[in-house]
Formats: sequence, C-alpha cells, structure tokens
Amino acid sequence: METNKLLDISNDEYHSSEGYSKSALITYRDSPVKFYNEYVLKNREFKQSDDFMLGQLVHTILLEPHKMGEYIPAPTFDKRTKKGKEEFEKFNAYTVEKNIIGVDAAIYAKSADMAKAIVSDKIARSILEDAECEKSIFWNDSDTGFIFKSRPDIIKGGIVADVKTCKDVTYKGFQRSCVDYGYFLQAAMAKIALEKAGQEFEKFVFICCDKTSHEVVLYALDDQAIDYGLRLFASLSQKLKHEFEDDSFLKSKVKTLTPPAWAEWDLNQ
Repeated sequence: METNKLLDISNDEYHSSEGYSKSALITYRDSPVKFYNEYVLKNREFKQSDDFMLGQLVHTILLEPHKMGEYIPAPTFDKRTKKGKEEFEKFNAYTVEKNIIGVDAAIYAKSADMAKAIVSDKIARSILEDAECEKSIFWNDSDTGFIFKSRPDIIKGGIVADVKTCKDVTYKGFQRSCVDYGYFLQAAMAKIALEKAGQEFEKFVFICCDKTSHEVVLYALDDQAIDYGLRLFASLSQKLKHEFEDDSFLKSKVKTLTPPAWAEWDLNQ
C-alpha cells in the first residue's frame, strides 16, 4: 500500500492491509497476548454486534450514503413455525444472492434517526458538508520501523472529525470513553498521518450522538489532549517494538496493583 498519501480505498481494504491502527495499539495496551493472537498469528474473530451495526449504518448514511443499498431492513420472522423458518431461509438466500446485509429493522430505523439528529446540528452539518470522507493514510514510522495507518471519518480543510455513537455523551462519560477506547490516540495518529501526507492539521472534533436520547454533542480536543495522544502513541509504539525484539508477548508477567485515585478520594469523604 502506498504511504504518505490520502487513499480512496474501501474499509475492508484498509483493515486487511498491512499496518497497525489505533485499534491494534489499544489491543496491545490492554493485552499483549491478545495482540499477539490477533495481529501476529492473525487469529482475529470479527463479531458483528448490534452496537457495531448501528454505528456502521450511521457512518454510512452520513459519510457514504451511496453505499446504503448494501443494507436492507430485515422483516420479523417467527422461527418457531414452519412458515417462519421458510421465510427466514428465503430472506437469507435473497441477501446472499444480492450481496446485501439484512439488518434488524429497529436498528435500521434508529440509525436513520441518529443520522438525522446529527445533520440537524448546525455545526456538525457545516463540518460534514463538502468534506472528504473515509480516506486512508499509511506511513512508515522511522522510530520503530513499523507501518501505521489512520482512516479519519472526515477531513475538512485543517479540521479532522470523527462520528461516534455513544452510550454517554456527557463530558465525564465521553472523557472516560476517550481513555478506555483510545480516542485521544486516534486523534494523534490522524494528526501524524495527515502531516505525513503533507496535509494541514488544525483541530480534531468528535461528533457524538447519544444512542438513547439522540442528543448531539461536539467535543473539540485541546492541545493537551492531542499532546497526550502523541505521547501515548510514542510510548505504545516503542513498547511494541521492544516486545517484538525480546519476543516477550507470551512470557509471564507480574504487575503491581494499587487502588485508583478515585477510590482513595471516596475513602476520604
């Protein structure tokens, strides 16, 4: 895959191509053994949950609406009856023949409502309009020798944005998600990728939509957040390099466990 360029490739091509993404580094952070199984041995199982499908549909409606023909709402089947089983099998055969994906009708409808809520937000809509969407960037990291990759949802001038379907869009809730799921790292890797491709990077914005209330909140990352993500990238990529050099993925490790700061705060109340 070409490096240091904005590439117009499919999501499947991006994920199957060489290079470590934010998800790979966060997997390594959480479990070197899991990283080894999934990214070295290639024993990665893809499970398509309802939450994943909801997010996928919202992204498709907003960023690649021409691909919505790849999805179809599935009728409800009573598979306890012979007729229901036959209708279910007939529908499955139809989706295979047409190479489309049958989606739970409630999830399909919910994704449309969430996408509508997002475009109803004036600022979100202004970012989405006339933006470049779903571009992939690969680059060689001179410090580690690894190839890394990033696929920003939206590029609009110097603004990079990502759409998130969230269980909690409150400040503290989304801030916690940024740490747990590596969103600060995601933003930092987008910055590195764009600069490698000779593109301007000014600001990273998360466009968040609550899965229940459909409330839309935009979070623009400050310099401290980007710096944290850059430091996290440097730390994880170097640790991963040493892990390969020492071949220590599967070696036994003993970690010291201490109570978190918030637990100490609760104790003193």
